Amino acid sequence: MTALSLRSYTPRADVHDHQYPQLVLPIRGHLDIQVGGYTGTVVTGECVIIRSGEIHQFQAHDAARFIVADLDYLPDNLAATRRVVFSISTLLMNYLLFLEAQLQGKVDARIDRLAIELFLGLLERQTCDKRVDRRLLRVLDVMNEQLDQPHDVASLAALAHLSPTQFHKIFRDNLGVSVKQYLTARRMERARAQLIHSDLSVQQVAEAVGYQNLSAFTRRFSHHFGMTPREMTRQYSSLTTWLSPAERSVVSAQYRFAMKRNLVVTESPFIASHQPCNTASRTLRSPRCSKVRPATCACCWLPACGEPPARPPTSIRV
Repeated sequence: MTALSLRSYTPRADVHDHQYPQLVLPIRGHLDIQVGGYTGTVVTGECVIIRSGEIHQFQAHDAARFIVADLDYLPDNLAATRRVVFSISTLLMNYLLFLEAQLQGKVDARIDRLAIELFLGLLERQTCDKRVDRRLLRVLDVMNEQLDQPHDVASLAALAHLSPTQFHKIFRDNLGVSVKQYLTARRMERARAQLIHSDLSVQQVAEAVGYQNLSAFTRRFSHHFGMTPREMTRQYSSLTTWLSPAERSVVSAQYRFAMKRNLVVTESPFIASHQPCNTASRTLRSPRCSKVRPATCACCWLPACGEPPARPPTSIRV
């Protein structure tokens, strides 16, 4: 049975195995672990894969906290990788912090099912072939938490204890983009999330992501998404009518929680993008469209015809 739990481990080393795959994701502190030929430390922002039947040994400080996922199966992207530890996306990390609060709150079977479904959906979107250099983790946290601030390579390099030249090379090697490109992408994604999930004006959103000039923000946003901020807001409002109140509450709660913690919400797990993401994985029939088209993906649930799709299934493997 697929289950998510909030756990802590003791400094005393524990050795065991189990006949189901498990993921351990630190949300506070770190975990020292030996599994599958890997011996090392797993920190916040990373995930360790423990396959069915693998003997593993682990220990952690009492103050450390972890989200542990006991799974019926590993998603294809995790099953295919040879890595034991990989870096997770900012969106999944934000969701883990939401789960920390949810798992300590009132038990609600339907919300719990939706929470697991969202977790599995985000998990299937992880890229497991790379582990970000740990010297960059603090830098990425600062950049994502302070998108309204100017950031220069020299100050960011100092955070990583690297020279500007070394930092630039390591950053591009790990993330595939320059510092400027990364910041622009994060700012635009944060802006989109605030336009969709809050009642902030376009001017306020622009300032929140570091743009004092509204015209400059609008030009950059339009270039990034192919539509103006106001067009994005109108388009989203027309696409969310098919979500149930419970589904809207999950998305809104995740966003409010993340913003309270000054975290980054790049996109809604239910509404990832209006444009097809070219990863068709299932077929949906739109209630307002007679054509049967492949859905864009399990996350955005938008069919290629652009019509609002039928409600996404709430059933999951349990």
